[in-house]
Order: sequence, then C-alpha cells, then structure tokens
Amino acid sequence: MISFKPKNLIFLFLLCFQLSFSQNDCSDAIIVCGNSDFTQLSATGSGVQELNNSNNCGSQENNSLWLKVSIESSGTLGFTLTPESNDIDIDFDFFIFGPNASCGNLGRAIRCSTTNPQAAGQSNNLTGLNSSETDTSEGPAEDGNSFVKWLNVQAGQTYFIVIDRPVGTSNFSLNWTGTATFSAPPVFNVPTTGTALNLSKCDADGNQDNLTQFDLTQNNNLILGSQTNTSISFHNSVNDAITNTNAIVNPNTFTNSSNPQTIHIRLTNTVTGCFANTSFTIEVTPLQTNNPSNLEECDLDNDGFANFNLRDNDATIFGNDPNLSVTYHPFQNSPLTLPNNYTNQTAFTNETVWAKITNTVSGCFIYKSFELVLLSRPVVTPAQLTQCDFQLSPDGLTAFNLTEANTTITGSNSNYTTTFYTNTANAQSDTGALNTTYTNTQNPQTLGVRVTDNTTGCYTITTLTLNVTVNPTVTKQLHECDDDGTEDGYTEFDLTDAGFENSGNTVTYFSNSNNALLEIDPIATIFTNTEEDTQRIYARIENGNDCIGINIIDLFVEALPDIDISDEAVFCLNKSNIPVTLDAGIGNQNPSNFTYSWTPNGETTPTIAILSAGTYTVTVTNNDSYNCFKVRTIVVKESDLALVESVAIVDLSDNNSVTVFVQGDESDYTYSLDLPNGPFQESNYFDDVTPGIHHVYISDKDGCGIQKHEISLLGIPNFFTPNGDGINDTWKIEGMGKGHYKNSVIYIFDRYGKLLKQMAPSSDGWNGTFNGQPVASSDYWYVMHLEDGRTIKGHISLKR
Repeated sequence: MISFKPKNLIFLFLLCFQLSFSQNDCSDAIIVCGNSDFTQLSATGSGVQELNNSNNCGSQENNSLWLKVSIESSGTLGFTLTPESNDIDIDFDFFIFGPNASCGNLGRAIRCSTTNPQAAGQSNNLTGLNSSETDTSEGPAEDGNSFVKWLNVQAGQTYFIVIDRPVGTSNFSLNWTGTATFSAPPVFNVPTTGTALNLSKCDADGNQDNLTQFDLTQNNNLILGSQTNTSISFHNSVNDAITNTNAIVNPNTFTNSSNPQTIHIRLTNTVTGCFANTSFTIEVTPLQTNNPSNLEECDLDNDGFANFNLRDNDATIFGNDPNLSVTYHPFQNSPLTLPNNYTNQTAFTNETVWAKITNTVSGCFIYKSFELVLLSRPVVTPAQLTQCDFQLSPDGLTAFNLTEANTTITGSNSNYTTTFYTNTANAQSDTGALNTTYTNTQNPQTLGVRVTDNTTGCYTITTLTLNVTVNPTVTKQLHECDDDGTEDGYTEFDLTDAGFENSGNTVTYFSNSNNALLEIDPIATIFTNTEEDTQRIYARIENGNDCIGINIIDLFVEALPDIDISDEAVFCLNKSNIPVTLDAGIGNQNPSNFTYSWTPNGETTPTIAILSAGTYTVTVTNNDSYNCFKVRTIVVKESDLALVESVAIVDLSDNNSVTVFVQGDESDYTYSLDLPNGPFQESNYFDDVTPGIHHVYISDKDGCGIQKHEISLLGIPNFFTPNGDGINDTWKIEGMGKGHYKNSVIYIFDRYGKLLKQMAPSSDGWNGTFNGQPVASSDYWYVMHLEDGRTIKGHISLKR
C-alpha cells in the first residue's frame, strides 16, 4: 500500500473542503496528488446530472463530489470511505469511470456501489474498494454490502471517482489503499511553509488606515526553486486557491484590505494538473501618530498675512514617542522643507502644509496635512461714556461702570471680551488692566481698550473717552398714604411723580448712589419701598448714553388715622325714643387732629346720635397736607324684648320639664326660672321642675331688657290626712291657682264608683266628707277633665 502522505497537503485539503463549495461536476473534479488521505470532505448539491444511464447500480447524483486520480506507478487502487456520523441512516454511494475517460465521454462506470446500509442490515455505513470483494457493482437498496473489488491500474492512466450522498447529512473521510501511486504535487521551496514568505511594509501613503500596496511576486523565485512546468497564482481565500478561481489580477501592485491579511498561493503542475497551496501573511507596519493640529494666527495688522511657528505642532505629533521626527513641507512627498517660522503665501487665505513624520527606528514615515488658519481681528468702534458727578459741589471726578461702553465698542458681539487700561500702550502689552468700576483721574480722560475674540484669541486695540457732567443734584419728596391694606410702613410709589421724566431724556431709578453711578440693578418705576416709612431713591437722567444728572427722591410712607375700622351697636325697639351714640373710634386721641364725614347724613362731628338701625360709616382724615384717611363702619342692628310664642310643659311626671319658645332665634336670649336677676342660662330648656306656679325670665343679649312669663305645672298629691292638724287636711291639685286651668272639672269617686265630690280648680279642695259626713280611711278615685283636652285618672289615699 502507498505510504507517502504529505501532511501539509492533507491539512490544506481539509481546510479546502471545510470552506469551499463541493466539486460536484466532472469538469471541476479535484485532482488527487501524492496519495493524500482526506478528512472532513463535504458532498453538497448535485450540479449537472452526469450519471444518467451510465452505471449498473441504479442511482444518480444527489449530493456529489468528483475526484480525478492520475496514476504515477502501476498497482492496485482501493479506498475506504468513512462518514463522520456512524448513524446507519447515512448512506454514501460511489461511481468510478475510466481509464482515461473524459468529462464529455465518461462511458459506463467500471465500479459502483449504491447499497443502502440500513436496508442491507449492515452494522456500519462504510463503503469503498478492497481486495476481498469480487463484484464490480452492487445496489441499489439492500443489494450488496457497500464494498466492491478494487482496481488494477497502470502508470499514465486517469480515473474519475464521484462520491454521492443520497440519504442523510454528514461529511466523510477517504483513505487510499493498494500499491499504485499518484502524481506528485509541486513543492514549495521554503524551509517552513509560510514563514519565509510573510511580507511587512510601512503605511506611508499619507492615509493612516493600515492599508498600503504590496508586491506579492517578490518571493516567486524562492517558492519555485528549480521546478519547471509550474505556474503560480495568488488568491484571497483558500477556496479560490483550491478551485483555481478569482486569482489576484495584479499581484505586483496589490493593496491589502485588512491588516494583517492572509494571501493564499496555488502552485499548479501544468502537465499533470496536480497542485499544492499554502498561505503567507502580509502586514502593514502601523506608524501610529497623533494628527497634527491646525495652527491659527491672528492677522493683527489686517494685511492678510501672519507668521506661523510650524514647530508648535511638534509636541502634538510626538506625544510620548521619542522615536519620531518631523519635517514640514508645502505638499505631500515634496523635497522642499519649510522654515520653522513660516508666513502664509497668499493674502487672506488659509494654507495647507504637510508634516512628514518618520519613525527613526523602523524608518517608516507618513505625510499628514494640517491647515494654517488666518484669523481676523475683532471689528471695534471707539466709544465714550458721559457720567454724572453726584455731589452738591461737583469736581468732575466720579465712578464709571466701564462695561456700559461694551455695546458701542463691540457692536453687541457677545463673543468679544473687553479689558480696560489707562492708555493704549498698556492695552497693547496687556499690563495694568483696570477694574471695570473705575473713578476717572481727570475730566475728560481717554483709556485704552483691548477687545479679544473669545473664540480665536485675536485682539484689537481701541479707546474709551470718559466725560463727567457737573450738574448739581436736585432732591424731591414723594408722600404716599399707607393704604395698601397692610399698615406696615411700606406702600407703592410711582417714581415718575417726581417729575424728572422729560421729553428727549431717559430716567432710570436705583436704590443707592453707587448703583446709579455704575448703572447696576435698576428698580422699576412702580416701586414699593424696602425700608420702613422712609427711603431715598436715586434717579439717573441720560440723554442717549450720556449722563446729565443724578437726582434724589425721598420717599415717605404716611400713616393712616389710628382708629378702629369696624364696630357694632344695638337699637332697642322697645326704647325707640332713646337715641344711640356712635363715635369715630379715635379713642383718647385729640379729636381736633382729624376731620370727619358720616354717611348717610353727612355729619362732621366725632360722634352722632341715631334713632334707627342700619349701617353707618365715618371717614376719618388726618389734619395734614397728605389727607390720609380711614373709613370706620358701624353696623347698628335692631333688638327687642323677647316675645314668647309657646311653652312646652311636661308635668305630672317623675321629671317635669319646661321649654320656652320665642319669636326669632332663641340663641339671641338667655333664660332663668323663678330668678329675675339670674343667673341666666343659654338653653331655653329646664328640667326637674316642681309642680306649681313658676315664672320664666328671658333676657335680651343685646341689653334691651328682661321679659317675664308665668307658667303652671300640675301636681297631684297621692294622699291627704283630714284630721284637723293643719297638715294635708285637704286634697287639692297643685298648679291650678291664679286662673290656670280654670275651665277644668275634677270628680272624686269611692271604690264603687259613687260620686262623692265635684269641684272647680279654684275650690279649696276636698276635705274627706260626703254630705257633711267624714268618709272612712280608704283609697278613692279621681277623674280630671282639663281645659287643654287631657283627661287624668288616678287614685288617692285618705288616712285618718
């Protein structure tokens, strides 16, 4: 059996058949060289059907793979096909054509096996050619045992073997047996495959992307050595190398697409068609550097040119790498090196410059561009400020808020910053900057101003002239009554009432003189004082932006009359001829300090007398020039003695009670029982009242008097003792005196119903006799018919 098996070739074939499509047509057959065993082969797809009526095994291509074998030396040829899966459902068939058949004229298969291992009851799913079999074809289905007789082959012959998988899914391996040998593939003439072929190159094309151009052919002589009849092609994938497709068209000017990138080489024997393939790596040596920054310079003299120090980019480019050097050039790959201090060549135009960055160790270099950016200086306008000298005797020296000039100087450009100096020389050298709150030293005075663009840092020098107006200060007073609803010494003022608002001028108000001078924190013209009772306000008067005066407004909050603004009084209807006196509520104050005006009748005195209920008001005004006033309202209501509507009496009970009902609201009165001087109670209800005649006293809470009302509660004695001792000698109903129940009738019966006595409520009672004769001690019965409609029945005990 052949024993020559190049291991690297085996590996390449394995990789090929894992990644590539199957060679499922005769014209794409894999040329088998060097008796190499195969593993992990894949048969997928049928391609062009090439087995129709060309075999004795009754099958066709389902998932096929074609191989072409060229015989180098005569002998026997066999193989064993082993599926990766040992599942008995996996079925592989094969067919062999030759010798020396062509794809266009295959003829009939000289060997074939289409036995189904499951149908045949086999213990495994292997198939192939071996020395022990005698049949040359078998199948389909249960026919055969999956192996047929191997071939006797001669040197120079070629055979096509097609492997087909009709059932199941699995890769397979193929092991050659027998004594014949195959044609040898070309040999890569390098010590270790791939290692000596790897290429490395700098990324020096000016684009830092790790992509550059390689000459893949530079190792061709090393690869071929002395071999003849051998061609070389380069491919981007192992699949393309195996199938000899998509060869790289210009391998001597090839640009990588990834880094590192694997390139695959195919060596093909142009006589036998045998080939070998390997791979090598191309790698771009990265020159990783920082990108240079654009350099900006200000055109301070506005002539369109500026001087740039190109070395300002060195630190940015080098970073922390000590192995870098840089030179600057007008364009990429230019042999001209620019000076370190360089002036742009075209007025008012940005310019592109190239930095050549070189790694002093590897020699790799790269060109990177950056811009020389010409920056314009700020556009400014000289300005002046006119300030007021806030003094009674002005001297022309006062405080300025220099930022008030910013709008004019910068043209309202918020991206500009202004800095002020005593002169333009200091402004140019940026020394001795002033505080923006500045007191001039002479009148007028010219300052230097440095205006800086916050984005570019460019600056322009201009001037600010300070002028002082020397008008004396005017003071006016504003008085307002504290009538905003809260008497606390604070109220609202209209500052324009001071009269400083004149046509052509603007007035701004401030809470202190410093704010007025510096024009900071102005206050509204409608202003509530923030200091109790009095406060000084400053009015800044300007014409345009020029101050022509700062005047004073003194605010005074005037107090209202100190009176009680509401009161109540009562007019008693039962005393209608007695007047009620109302007063203005000034207390112990001098009445002459105020004037008075009453409604509805217009009285002007501190007090008035009224004879009717109603609402009365008096306007009390301070006797000064500010006429602050306050209105007092007095509500006079009517009241009267109580008028009893009814009395609810519960008597003849264990707890007698009385409830008094009056016209109107019972809560307007207080109540007392039998005590004319009280104490009085809020409730109109009394309980536990004894039988007899009682008096209810009803007091008007408003003081209009006390009303008296008589009531009667009945009480019936349970016994009497007519024995002449003066105690309980007669039986008489309590509470029927003084005319109460006078229309009632009382009857007394003995136990047999005999009427013994009929009497009126006003009688002296029953003395225990009948027809002048005493009756015996016993119980007797009574019936009372009361004038309120009640009938009362009961019994009494007569004891002697």
